[in-house]
Amino acid sequence: MRRKNMKLLLINPNTSDGFTATAQKAADAFKNTETTVKAVSSPCGPLTLEGYFDEIISSVGVLEMIQKEKEEYDGFIVACFSNHFSIYAARQLTDKPVVGIFEPPMLLAKQLGAKFSIVTPSPRWKPLLEEGLEAVGMQGDCTGIRVIGLDVKELECMPEDRLEEQLLEESRRALAEDGAEVI
Repeated sequence: MRRKNMKLLLINPNTSDGFTATAQKAADAFKNTETTVKAVSSPCGPLTLEGYFDEIISSVGVLEMIQKEKEEYDGFIVACFSNHFSIYAARQLTDKPVVGIFEPPMLLAKQLGAKFSIVTPSPRWKPLLEEGLEAVGMQGDCTGIRVIGLDVKELECMPEDRLEEQLLEESRRALAEDGAEVI
């Protein structure tokens, strides 16, 4: 019996088409012949998520998209590096899997080393990440959250090599000063 092609909807909870295009490009890089991933922007909400307010507002668009597409797709990915509020509510809308992109990299980090650190652009994200770590039971595994001092909206405009250098610089500090083994 031939297995059905799995269709996943990757929802960018903000309305930035640039971030959505980047997410689609990343999904296409890992695509296989039995899985199709379609990235979409939220139909409403903030251009970028800069903190609690934006995250809560963005949940409306994520939930609207899942409600609209729940019969069409086999699962949903909320593409926000936080313990996004919409994930829990979306699981009440559908019996299909709804996952975020926050917990999986930390689970992988735990397989690669004893302790990890998180490097994030915006200082406004630090409290959300701390709460997210606690919610998924990984606060004891994280040696620290490092901030490079950018708003999320600045990421889209910044040259990739400059952003990469800032992230690497802060990552090196986390390795040297925090005792992290994985970033």
